[in-house]
Amino acid sequence: LSLHDALPILNMILFEEITQFITENLADISIQMLVSEFHFQKDYFNRLLKAQTGMTYTEYIQLLRLRHAEKLLLT
Repeated sequence: LSLHDALPILNMILFEEITQFITENLADISIQMLVSEFHFQKDYFNRLLKAQTGMTYTEYIQLLRLRHAEKLLLT
């Protein structure tokens, strides 16, 4: 398995770790928290999220917060 072939797999694993961290810290998440936790540049998170979800960091966070609010309202 070459690095070129492994990159999409590594990106998916990283995306899963990042989304889990975001979900666990949704109330006070910030791009700076992600930078501190994962040691990547701010732009990297936007590129990764855009590639995986089609959304920017801000759009993705807003979507997760809206889903969380909807869940709270329905329970």
